[in-house]
Amino acid sequence: MARRGRAPRSAAPRTLLWGLAVPGGATAGLVLSLVLTGRVSLIAVVAGAGLGLMFAVLIVAATWRSRVRDAAVARLHPGALTLIALRVVEADGFFESMTDVRPVDVGSTYAIAVDSRGVHVYSGGRAPHPLASIRWGEVTGIYRTAAHSAAFSYVMQQPTYEALTLHIDRPGHREIELPVPVMTWRTQPMSGDRLRALIRRVESIRRADR
Repeated sequence: MARRGRAPRSAAPRTLLWGLAVPGGATAGLVLSLVLTGRVSLIAVVAGAGLGLMFAVLIVAATWRSRVRDAAVARLHPGALTLIALRVVEADGFFESMTDVRPVDVGSTYAIAVDSRGVHVYSGGRAPHPLASIRWGEVTGIYRTAAHSAAFSYVMQQPTYEALTLHIDRPGHREIELPVPVMTWRTQPMSGDRLRALIRRVESIRRADR
């Protein structure tokens, strides 16, 4: 999610997804009971609806936490471009070598603030925890790559996303990449022309520091 001068957006697609979670779970329970027993089981329908409700609550809670953190980071960096990043397995090397936390402790998403000084990385919720600050002098490239969700690292076919990627060369550390799939109000991270436009925007902030 990018903040600062962005166009208003509708939350309708995500709201629709939440609204369909309960009836979707109930339908799944109905179908499963028919397949397994050949008859409708009220218990299966209720259990499916309950799982759907639990799924919706978890999504709402995670989204609320991300937005609270996004707003808190924006207050720490007035006027900065703030992004909500999806943690991917390709970023584990960055977290292991340049922060004081294990990748798994970062969470499924984290926040980034981009300003004239560089790129600032935060985890946490209402009280963001600073993980790293990368000066523009340490960023040797900004480009687009593919990355795989850390949330599905246990499956063979991991979802692949486009990412805004920083190439970092910090004295005393090995050169490393930080791939950042940028979350939006949609269920998928930013991609295509929108991601290319964001990369150009970040590049313009970087060039302004020179």
